[in-house]
Amino acid sequence: SDNPEDWENAVHSCRRLLQSVADKLIPPTEDRRITLESGKEKTIQMGKDKYINRLIYYIETKSSSERFKELIGSDLTQIGERIDSVFQISQKGSHSSIKRDEADRYVIHTFLLLGDILSL
Repeated sequence: SDNPEDWENAVHSCRRLLQSVADKLIPPTEDRRITLESGKEKTIQMGKDKYINRLIYYIETKSSSERFKELIGSDLTQIGERIDSVFQISQKGSHSSIKRDEADRYVIHTFLLLGDILSL
């Protein structure tokens, strides 16, 4: 499409898709306290709007490869935060002026990430 509104809608669809997968794999719940390898405790927010945290938690509990966890977790955090910022801007009534190539990257990265997550 040559319509910028369609590009923004594609990015919103990526967000909804990530949220839906998170809801299915790790449904929203109360925050969790975990003990890190260093012995320190950490609280992970696991509420409805914390879908990125829940997906990272899923990756950490399902993968035995530290490198896989680091790569996928980093990619997920980056793309999730970018998608969320586009969503928040549009919620305020502003147009994010997302470019077509940018929307294409969000869609491609989202599907690649979901492929990696679902392979666990």
